[in-house]
Amino acid sequence: MAALILSGQLCVGLNVFPVSPLLPLAIEDYEINRATAGLLVSLPLLVAATLGLPSGILLARIGLWRAFTLGWLSIALVSCSALAPNFITLLLIRSVIGLGFAVMLTATGPLLMEWFRPKEILVMNALTTAVLSLGIALSVATASPLAEIMAWQKALSIYAFPGVLGLAAWLAFARTSGASHRVVGISLREVGSVLRSRAVILLLAADAGVLSQYTAFTGWLPTFYNEERGISLSEGGFITGILPFVGMFGVLAGGALALRVGSPKTILTVSGICAGLGGLGTFLFPGL
Repeated sequence: MAALILSGQLCVGLNVFPVSPLLPLAIEDYEINRATAGLLVSLPLLVAATLGLPSGILLARIGLWRAFTLGWLSIALVSCSALAPNFITLLLIRSVIGLGFAVMLTATGPLLMEWFRPKEILVMNALTTAVLSLGIALSVATASPLAEIMAWQKALSIYAFPGVLGLAAWLAFARTSGASHRVVGISLREVGSVLRSRAVILLLAADAGVLSQYTAFTGWLPTFYNEERGISLSEGGFITGILPFVGMFGVLAGGALALRVGSPKTILTVSGICAGLGGLGTFLFPGL
């Protein structure tokens, strides 16, 4: 069961940012500007953000098994990228991964509670995020080299094909109890009460700030390195892929530190400073 959850996170990671090193190719093929091409990166994440809360409500209605099935199906549908006849169709297909991201991210926590003991949940939480980062690193680093041997739209389909296998494996082997750990629904009034909490607002702001920076750099740096530094798209993608690759180990280290450092405020403060300084260094230093 752990393999099914981890493979789901890996497949999501593989399909979130693979188009970022390929944006110059999309601009050339579809004769669009940078802002329009950037929608291939930003729109799936916007869909995921928009559906985050509704997916939690949906989860309470349809259950964990159906929710994860919907997530796997969303990833599998992205394998149709190679069949897209135009930019709008490709954009719509890419947006489907946002649904898979939102549903899987929301359903993973309750699923871990059903399948694992409390101590195992701590380990699995770290592993799921680490595997997600690994998927992002692999796709960003290898998308451009893959596009050199086939059409770049077909390269996008390659990253989604494991989702087809994952969907089949999930339908064949996954089981949820449906009774011992029911997902309890939450009313809109309760949602509003939670969102007004000062602690929740601060955590959301911290996550939003770091994720916005992460998205901007992962989606923009390959093009920046190619156009401003004269680095090939393959090299630019590889350099950018270092960011999520290091993040994979950062997640594991952060999980260990959380057990040893008494103050979460200290961890969040140091992490925020490192994220800000490291982000600026990715494009301000002339050696990069």
